Amino acid sequence: VLAFKAHKDFKIPASLHISIHSGRWHVSFNYDDGIQEPTDKDTTDWLSQFDETELRKMTAGLDRGVNLPLAGSDYQQFGFSEVQNKRLLAQERHKKRWQRCQARRAKGSAGWVKAKRKVARYQRYGADVRRDVAHKTSHTLATDPRYKLYVFEALKVKNMTAKVKPKQDEQGRWTKNGAAAKSGLNKSILASTWGQTKTYLQYKARRQGKLVIEVPPFYSSQECAACGHVHQDNRVSQSEFVCLSCGNTDHADHNAAKVIALRGVRQLLSGKCVQKEKKRCRITRNQGRCGRLRTGCGNAIYAW
Repeated sequence: VLAFKAHKDFKIPASLHISIHSGRWHVSFNYDDGIQEPTDKDTTDWLSQFDETELRKMTAGLDRGVNLPLAGSDYQQFGFSEVQNKRLLAQERHKKRWQRCQARRAKGSAGWVKAKRKVARYQRYGADVRRDVAHKTSHTLATDPRYKLYVFEALKVKNMTAKVKPKQDEQGRWTKNGAAAKSGLNKSILASTWGQTKTYLQYKARRQGKLVIEVPPFYSSQECAACGHVHQDNRVSQSEFVCLSCGNTDHADHNAAKVIALRGVRQLLSGKCVQKEKKRCRITRNQGRCGRLRTGCGNAIYAW
């Protein structure tokens, strides 16, 4: 018998799933509450009734970055606290130390298993912190009564975090390709919860009758939100934006968020807002009352 903590009231479940992640057991189940959620198409049709001026008042543009994970067009900022950053750095140091210990020990030995569990424990802490930040950020945005439309850039994170290809000179000798710096950038991007925050906000906004869309990201950091002038020199530094045409000054990330919001409004009103179908994960059940389920997402769970 396994005891579990119920976070909220529940009815008789239709199915029961028990999973193990980094040595921790989780139980989850689902049931039909009878509540119909509005579809993205219905919300899109409703928002299309407003003109551009009205729609801009209820739209939040969201710019994602490395130094500042999420910047809003209304000057909201979301990210990790100083305490979280310090703890994440400490956990990362401990994780690397135990990874070195694991590499030196014989595979399968008691010491190797101990080191492996330590590494998993520190990795789990980082994942828990990132999930917590993504949930709190998405909840704050989804429950904000001012907004009905949330706009992100359509970033191809997989391409942005790809490894650098090796380079050779004319004689065939390997040359520096910036792989070390790119590796650090990739790690920072993946640790910024870009994808998690958007995914969580999508389903939370849908429950509130709101909509999340994506727009092309081209030159959003170089375009002025006041006059629309685009030039690479408009971005003076990582955080400073000064328009060469109209003289508008702003925080670079928040200026980009305003540009993203305007693009989202115009895309919605133009009728080009096409909602992608939700990706489905196929689950196959082994024979028997209780069995291990294999999913297309690579996770293993036990179900009744």
